[in-house]
Amino acid sequence: MALHYLADDPGISTIADKADRIPARMRDYNAEQVIGLQPDLVITPDWNRVEFIQTLRDMGIPVFVSKGPSSVVEVKQAIREIS
Repeated sequence: MALHYLADDPGISTIADKADRIPARMRDYNAEQVIGLQPDLVITPDWNRVEFIQTLRDMGIPVFVSKGPSSVVEVKQAIREIS
């Protein structure tokens, strides 16, 4: 399991106080690094590189692509979709 590197920032993360439970952080979205984590599922925003997403799918990793939110309403919608 891994989180985005900004998950620890209490100024923008609603889980900053819990993020320390997850040791791995992702910054550059390197496919090899993600594959090395052996994830059951990868959740990625729609602005991520198509090649990155396809590489993970080619390796048999399920990938959920979420629309990158630009409003509070869209954040709530993304949370509902992911859950």
